[in-house]
Amino acid sequence: MLETVTVPENLEPLFAAAEKTVSEYFKKKQFHPEHGSIEIFGDRYIMLRGASISVEFFQLCRTLFGKDNETEADLFASNFLYELAHAIGKSDAQKFHQKMNLNDPVSKLSAGPIHFSHTGWAFVDIDEESTPSPDSDYFLAYTHPYSFENDAWKSSSLTPHMPVCVMNAGYSSGWCEESFGIPLEARELSCCAMGEEKCQFVMAPPDHLENKITMFLANHPEIKGANAINRKLDIVALNETQLGQKPGFTDLIHQHLFAYARNLESTKKILNYKVEELLENEEKFRSVFQQAAMGIARVSPDGSFLEVNSKLCEICGYTADELVHLSFQDITYPEDLETDLEYVNQMLAGEISTYSLEKRYIQKSGGIIWVNLTVSLTKNEDGTPKYFVSIIEDIASRKQIEEKLNFQLGHDALTLLSSRDITIKTVDTELARAQRYQRPLSVLMIDIDHFKRVNDGYGHQYGDEVLKEIGKVLMASVRACDLAGRYGGEEFLIVLPELSQKDGALLAERILKNVSARKIRLGGKTISVTVSIGVASLSGKHETTDLLIASADEAMYAAKKAGRNKVKLAVG
Repeated sequence: MLETVTVPENLEPLFAAAEKTVSEYFKKKQFHPEHGSIEIFGDRYIMLRGASISVEFFQLCRTLFGKDNETEADLFASNFLYELAHAIGKSDAQKFHQKMNLNDPVSKLSAGPIHFSHTGWAFVDIDEESTPSPDSDYFLAYTHPYSFENDAWKSSSLTPHMPVCVMNAGYSSGWCEESFGIPLEARELSCCAMGEEKCQFVMAPPDHLENKITMFLANHPEIKGANAINRKLDIVALNETQLGQKPGFTDLIHQHLFAYARNLESTKKILNYKVEELLENEEKFRSVFQQAAMGIARVSPDGSFLEVNSKLCEICGYTADELVHLSFQDITYPEDLETDLEYVNQMLAGEISTYSLEKRYIQKSGGIIWVNLTVSLTKNEDGTPKYFVSIIEDIASRKQIEEKLNFQLGHDALTLLSSRDITIKTVDTELARAQRYQRPLSVLMIDIDHFKRVNDGYGHQYGDEVLKEIGKVLMASVRACDLAGRYGGEEFLIVLPELSQKDGALLAERILKNVSARKIRLGGKTISVTVSIGVASLSGKHETTDLLIASADEAMYAAKKAGRNKVKLAVG
């Protein structure tokens, strides 16, 4: 029976294994007050009173912000503690996974709630409707029957204005984010410290969180939906209702930068609020501006950089002095400039208040880097444009991953040639073009001769090596405008735009020669293989992709019947 977490019955075996792993970790605990140290499994730990990083921190912020800014103080404290806990949760998860050799995402995640209990944060009760999958459908609903933040607030004389278990929400979402490798946010929908029945949480990817909350509340009418929906870790509602009040520096800019650093959707709205006042508070703004994890710039209406931070310099490879003598037009990749300028013109015309897009910058070195750009406009008192505020996020790593995934989706993993689906779609496209403009088109169907002998004689591992080598020969033999794909097994299909059957046959003969000349080492031996090739070209008989490929396939089998290592032309 589980002791440190409550989960749906079908998940109990998984969490029982996690409970054993985490318990082993915390058994290796050593207290050395004579050295001022606490060690668990070889790592240094510290003990903190729960109230000091909960209700007492809120109390401190309220004192600093003043009696008239109590709500703003609580918002700042909530955002700060959430972001801090989220970062700690990610870091603790990463270290724990390494220490305990956890590689499976589910095992990594299941250790989180139990680690949570052992470290005194809270006890976790996971709801039946949870579906924690490592994709956009991730959804986790859970409650905290025991929570250090809830206990701290209930023991104090302070009245909360919002759910108080912000560190618990941040830490748990950080741990789960690190475990599954996807961005996650947690929101507390109801809170015991506010007199509600339970501390109820929902966790999901940021761009799906509101929809998940809406669906969850529809199934749980006992939770006050209107209040729950509005309990965000941002200050959008505050901005819309208190525009007449002059905000201080700390109650806005820290929240903006912390939230935007993890790409919260609401930050795009926040950045438009009183940016001028924040920037002109020079002494306080400077350290945050320069140390931000995002590139930040003030940009004149004509596009010239007025002020940039160190992160933007790092992204672009320029010094600050160099950038302020350039415009964003100077460093924008030419193909992306038109879209960017369209948004700028819409903003200057008052049609939009902010915009965001992915674009490319040209670095000082000449390299190209992908960024996510969010822009808002600050105006003068008379309503005329004063300057833009640009937030620039380096997304080069994400783009590389996307490009790699797109390549994998469109290519055969073994030979790196185009996949069957892509190859057939290319035939569809080129056939339609050739028919419309009455241009020539040929396809080659290629099959390795006696490939079964290679597999039987050397094994499938060496058969794969032969396929790889043939793939390399085909890629080296075709033109840049051609497409070589793996059709299936040991068969390959090459699409030859603008080539007649005669010219296609000449290319096929060259491939035949190149393949037979290729020496392939298998298990200490050197072998060579041959192929049979069928050539089919567009004609009245070949009105569809299927018919064209079938004709090339028929010609290829005719080449095999004729003795192999030959090229045969399709009839018709």
